[in-house]
Amino acid sequence: MNYIGMFTGIVIGIGTIISPTPSKNGLEYTVNTNIDLSQIKIGDSVSIDGACHSVTEKTHNSFKVFSSQETLTKTIISTYKPDTIVNLEFPLRAGDFIGGHHVTGHIDCIGVTEEIIQDDNGKIIKIKIPQEFTKYVVYKGSIAINGVSLTVNKVNENIIELYVIPITLEKTNLGGLVEGSKINVEVDITAKHIEKLLAGHIKAD
Repeated sequence: MNYIGMFTGIVIGIGTIISPTPSKNGLEYTVNTNIDLSQIKIGDSVSIDGACHSVTEKTHNSFKVFSSQETLTKTIISTYKPDTIVNLEFPLRAGDFIGGHHVTGHIDCIGVTEEIIQDDNGKIIKIKIPQEFTKYVVYKGSIAINGVSLTVNKVNENIIELYVIPITLEKTNLGGLVEGSKINVEVDITAKHIEKLLAGHIKAD
């Protein structure tokens, strides 16, 4: 079965950044991981903290990608240093079970962690996002944070509240977030499609 260039926000494992090399065109770096890379070929897509990239080189336990200047501007990738831990997901294949929601791998904005509240079962994480993206975020809707599909518990102006369970904290880099951490945010693509359709209808009328 072939990959179809879409993700679900269900992270399959983590990787570690090594050898980030900046250039005038962007940033090239290698990701080291224990994930089985046997099904990934040169040119295939992979989600790194929610941002879609194409594999340019690979070994049995690592792969190399390139992030353009546009990607660096829209994501946290420009902050990557050696040993930075990143979330990884391979693209959805035809017939695969969708455990999260449809995630494109195109980051909308960078958010900032405002507050983290620990309880017995997980963490409440409050994230500030740019005001212009709040219209796409709704109570009990879906959002991808560093590539992880999560449910929105609350929206208060441009602060969104999420609840992250222990298994997600353990298996992703969300467990390492602290107040002030920057994160990649992708809003639900469905909301943007509806907005465009409605705008076209109103204009036509």
